[in-house]
Amino acid sequence: MTSSAPSPGTASRGGGATTWRSWRSSTAPTSEAALKLAIARAYFDSRLRHENVIAEVAAAVPEGWGSLLGSEYEQAEAEARTDLAKGGRAVRQMRINLRRLPDLAGAPQREVDERLLGVLVGLNRLRLPEGDSEFMADLSAVLAFDRGQDGDDVFAVWEYAALAHAPQMAAHEETSPEERFDLLLQASREELHSLRGEVRTAVDQVWHRATWGLEPEADLTRPWVARNSAGMLMEWMSARQVQPGKVSMADRYFLSLGHLELCCMAAERTAGERWQRPVGEGRAGFIARTARPAHRVGSTPAD
Repeated sequence: MTSSAPSPGTASRGGGATTWRSWRSSTAPTSEAALKLAIARAYFDSRLRHENVIAEVAAAVPEGWGSLLGSEYEQAEAEARTDLAKGGRAVRQMRINLRRLPDLAGAPQREVDERLLGVLVGLNRLRLPEGDSEFMADLSAVLAFDRGQDGDDVFAVWEYAALAHAPQMAAHEETSPEERFDLLLQASREELHSLRGEVRTAVDQVWHRATWGLEPEADLTRPWVARNSAGMLMEWMSARQVQPGKVSMADRYFLSLGHLELCCMAAERTAGERWQRPVGEGRAGFIARTARPAHRVGSTPAD
């Protein structure tokens, strides 16, 4: 495990949700031991399942390729392939954004996904490959900071990218499950409450963006939200120790996204005329140009 990448994940059924809800209630006090046990269960159950999935994907790499590309790249690609297979709002919008590049407008889905996989791999590596101009051009197209269209789900893309890039900006240290559990055991109740406040603020902001401003606060009575929040707290206990400066969990989103935009601007300036810019057109023009019989946006091609 690394201490540089908080990942909410999806925790298992168990006491995490109940304890998180009772923690927030003044009429339902929870013992410190029960609180820590619930947090640990929510985090480790989810983390173990995620690591098992990643290990299965990594094991599918052809023999000999692992030594050629290195274990760090293999891990990043396994994470990327898992995210791509899950799909979701961010991945769907990333595909749309990539199709605004002239050379991908009418390309089959397989080709678009290959390019998108490259972007996801770069975001999951220990450091952003800023020196790779082709990768940075695709990353810039995916993020679409100043080229979004009406109806685009930009916040989902930015949420994914900011969460992925934040640990790339931090120091990287390996931690074991035992070390993380010891860190939790050593934390005082006051420290846990402080951490809970940071997580609550970050979760509310994510929820606010995900609902396009319609809901200012996340509903922690929902079991999956409560379990994810407990897992985020566990991750942040370690990750905050390797963050540059005194940064809150919520601040990481803005700092990470701002740094990504600066990296893309610098790469574009360096590349000059070699930089491939997305086609600047409205949504209707984009659909009319790409939705031909041989290709439908979001469909899976026969080839």
